[in-house]
Amino acid sequence: MSTSEAEKAGYLEEYRKFSDQYKEHWENKSPPRVLSQALLNRIRMTLKLEQHSIAFYDLSTTFMGLLNSSSLLVDDPDDQEMLLNFWFLLTSAAFGCGLYPNAKEMAERAEPLAQDRPEMLAQILQMKKKSIENISECYGACRSHMRIPWDDLASNENLHSPECVARLNETALKLSDGTFTVQLGRYGRELRAARYIKKGESFSLAPHLSSTFNIDTSTICYHCSEFIPKADRGTHCCPDCGAIFCSSRCLDEAIGRYHVPLCGIPVMEFFDWYFSQCTEISSLMILTILKVFAEAKFKGITPVEVDCVRDLCVHNSPVEYIDPVGMQVFAGILQLLNIENGDPNYEFWHYIAVHQRIGANCFGNGEIATGAGSALAGYLSNANHDCLRNNVKVAERIEVTKDIKKGEEVLNFYIPKSVRGIERESLLLGYNIRCECRICG
Repeated sequence: MSTSEAEKAGYLEEYRKFSDQYKEHWENKSPPRVLSQALLNRIRMTLKLEQHSIAFYDLSTTFMGLLNSSSLLVDDPDDQEMLLNFWFLLTSAAFGCGLYPNAKEMAERAEPLAQDRPEMLAQILQMKKKSIENISECYGACRSHMRIPWDDLASNENLHSPECVARLNETALKLSDGTFTVQLGRYGRELRAARYIKKGESFSLAPHLSSTFNIDTSTICYHCSEFIPKADRGTHCCPDCGAIFCSSRCLDEAIGRYHVPLCGIPVMEFFDWYFSQCTEISSLMILTILKVFAEAKFKGITPVEVDCVRDLCVHNSPVEYIDPVGMQVFAGILQLLNIENGDPNYEFWHYIAVHQRIGANCFGNGEIATGAGSALAGYLSNANHDCLRNNVKVAERIEVTKDIKKGEEVLNFYIPKSVRGIERESLLLGYNIRCECRICG
């Protein structure tokens, strides 16, 4: 039975209320038992809003940690009620994610506790039955994940607001030396030429953040990943860890934003396990996400409030952040940055929200096995897609492939022409694009 818009609005209002309560208890250092109950109330609304992966992480990691600190009493009815609710909600979250083996196991833990609750017991037994039937089809939690309902910064109201467009326009003009401008068009934000641009011109990606793998770090800038001529290497370095930069501007920007919490930390060694099993260039996004979380911690804000991601559109495709590997990555980020699990300013939903933004706005090249780079472009993320009329392409730089008149829209292509059929349709849907051109048709 589908949830009506009115019901969703009610659940969202309740979620915000319980989220505020949890944050207040956290800041007041309330006892683990009080925090547990506040978090449990919020998780109920998380599931009502069909955010199963977030609920699963909050229950299996954050809530479990609080539970272990709560010294629950076997004979205490209130404690038994909390345990029953925990196992019931965890079963529901696992089932909603498609983690059928986990759901079956958790249903078996909840079943004996629910003997005096016939309605809840019936739901538990139904989930257990369906999990057993579907156990061979377990696909993990990797399914399409739309915008998180309480992620207000990703709403169209914010993304299309005059304030947001003005910020993006200011950034585009600054980073492109007045060549590109951002405007609000008929269907959303657009990147347009502020002057006549000739075919063959090229521009720096001017990335907000970048990451590399299997590339000699002594030859590239730690911040923008630009190649540094041999004669200039070592001119601009972090005085504490020796990280190399191409200019004083990149050095100052990195130290002023995200480098301090990461200075001297062997990040690549920590994530060796991840890159040993992830061969897609998109895997580099976790290093960019780490820098976003580091900047958030350094500035005392949440990750979605960091300038370089705050105004970005989100990606709606299924990606690895929802599966257990993604949960391990998030736990690793908290550990590297010495952030306490359960901190309401750095939660799993923040990780998903940042991943959705970076997934839609990152550009990569190379191969993980032989050397790869990924950049969160400074202004090109505002360029819309067009299969046929595109006039720029991205390699190591932004290359203009057709003359662009002043005021004309700058159009990129998100998916190569070589990708066809269902795969192309699926990838474009991740950007909310439904196309019937001769390439897609």
